[in-house]
Amino acid sequence: MRLRMYQQKIVDSIGRSNAIVKMPTGSGKTLLAAEIIKKNLALDGARAALFLVPTQDLVDQQSKVIEAWCKNSIVFRFTGGLKDPSMERMPGQTCCIVSTPQAFISLQGRKPDVFGWKAISAVLFDEVHHVLKHHPYRQIALSLKDKNQSSDAGNQTDKETIQILGLSASLTYKVSSAEIKNTLNRLCHELNIEQMESPSLKELEEGGYVPQYGLNVELERVSEAPEGVIERGARKPHLLHQTFMERIRSGSATPFSRKVWNVVKTLESRLMDADPSFESPLKKAKLVSWEDCAYKSAQQNATYAADFELLAVWYTALRLLVQSWEEDEVLAMQWLKMSDGFDVKFISQDLSEIHAMSSSPENFFKLGRLREHLMDKNERKGDSFRCVVFVQQRITSLILSHFINSDVELAGNGMKSGFVTARDAQITPKIKVTKQAARETINSFRQGKINILVATSVIEEGFDVPDANVVISYDHIKDSVELCQRTGRARQQDSSIVVLDERLDRPLALLESARNLQDKIVQDYDPSQTPGLDEAAERKRQQSREQSPAAHAVLNDPAKCQSNPLQALNEYVKKTKAALAQEFIPQRRTDGGGDGDGNTKHVCCNLTYRSILRTITVDGTPHANKKAAKRQCATLMLAVLARETTCMV
Repeated sequence: MRLRMYQQKIVDSIGRSNAIVKMPTGSGKTLLAAEIIKKNLALDGARAALFLVPTQDLVDQQSKVIEAWCKNSIVFRFTGGLKDPSMERMPGQTCCIVSTPQAFISLQGRKPDVFGWKAISAVLFDEVHHVLKHHPYRQIALSLKDKNQSSDAGNQTDKETIQILGLSASLTYKVSSAEIKNTLNRLCHELNIEQMESPSLKELEEGGYVPQYGLNVELERVSEAPEGVIERGARKPHLLHQTFMERIRSGSATPFSRKVWNVVKTLESRLMDADPSFESPLKKAKLVSWEDCAYKSAQQNATYAADFELLAVWYTALRLLVQSWEEDEVLAMQWLKMSDGFDVKFISQDLSEIHAMSSSPENFFKLGRLREHLMDKNERKGDSFRCVVFVQQRITSLILSHFINSDVELAGNGMKSGFVTARDAQITPKIKVTKQAARETINSFRQGKINILVATSVIEEGFDVPDANVVISYDHIKDSVELCQRTGRARQQDSSIVVLDERLDRPLALLESARNLQDKIVQDYDPSQTPGLDEAAERKRQQSREQSPAAHAVLNDPAKCQSNPLQALNEYVKKTKAALAQEFIPQRRTDGGGDGDGNTKHVCCNLTYRSILRTITVDGTPHANKKAAKRQCATLMLAVLARETTCMV
């Protein structure tokens, strides 16, 4: 196998420079990365190359490409839960580590002498746009920046710099020209980027790549939001649960939501009469805890186990409404139908009306259009039909897959579906997508055992499904990055793309325009001619974030900070767009205990909060395990942040 002309041109142009490469999905970014790794290891075989990918599944996929391309290298796969890489190799053999970012951060914390930056010659970020988000990529990027700046300053212990390469099909979620340029400036600043590379459309076509831009996108807006839902601009995600409860109390919730609520409260009331120890969990803001509570009660009370499991089904239906701001009435009804939610022991007007609505095909128009598109595309493609249906929520993937497999006509025409979400993701307390199940489903799709894959964004980034020739976006597409990732899954010349919904404030035409504008800006972008980051403006923006009411609310919530300090700290870091680093330090016991070899069973956790305004490091005290050590250190960090933030005002 040889590189395509545009791939080779980019590799030659980059050399040993720090660079970002923007190339469409399916155009060979991973192979280009493998060649960069190969060249880097040929020049510096004593150190390892590090290839970071955002998901565990991509570790296996990208490792196989590098192993096939870099024949003289050993590839160490690393994700959370796996043993630390041995780093053992034959004489003359080079090595590459392919890892998820958080797993590598933890690995560096445990074994800095083996996996510190002095042992790394190159770092490659797959889906590099995550660097500017609240993401482990950002923590690694800031650490690399410190290391390379230390080298530039002539630090004798850090003489060797590290080459940095970023890869993505889309570099920003922004829409306007100014915002796109500002994002590129920030990416280049954070990663010390010297070059920006992106092949032209002509180069891609001459190299044999089939661009998706020319494909016809069939757009339909087949569902209208129920009357009375909150306008999108007024929705505040952190107040999701509180807002719904206020709407229920005030009577302003949608009629369908009130009906489901009333059925749930009736089921709860009947169970409270039968089991006085049962308490309603609906006051809890964590929506999935409702179902957890019902299933736990079912396990503890065998007499009423079936009734509690039925309540869990209705809790899930209510959760679907709450998390969709009361829009997903169709999915809630479909869930109740597939889960025998109407098999109840009482009759009420609300229950009867919901059952009647769920029995009327006219209330399932969007599912009907999905069905019609599947029939149409299957007839056109014949035996080659391979369809990916994208959804936003995990439970939606389960519901749609069940809908497809339960349809007699779809099955009669050879259509069979599977669903996949993030590995080890819980859809309901009884339904969890294991790592093995996700892998088997994806392999079944690749092998043609199933021809429809219903998936969340887990397969948007980098997943190799080259035979897919139909992509259907069941939900609206959020931004231009998602547009690139989803349409990029359909790589065949005659592929079909269908979008069944769009946001009025982010129509498909606007997202396509933003994608095209980004392409043009990237083509002309020269990092060396870019003005440096306006540090004063950035400090002002950061000060605004750290002094915002939302950030203060986290630090001023003693109940949350005391009961779940890790969650509170992560929420604060996310709201302030800062970075949080952790380090675990073993502690030797002085009382003669241990395992006989001088090893310790105690550990300290050190946490470092870092933004452009301040760096705060907190040292914890010894604990018996990492979880307890980190929890205690998080409590200390929250106290320091609260004190220092008050002083900033």
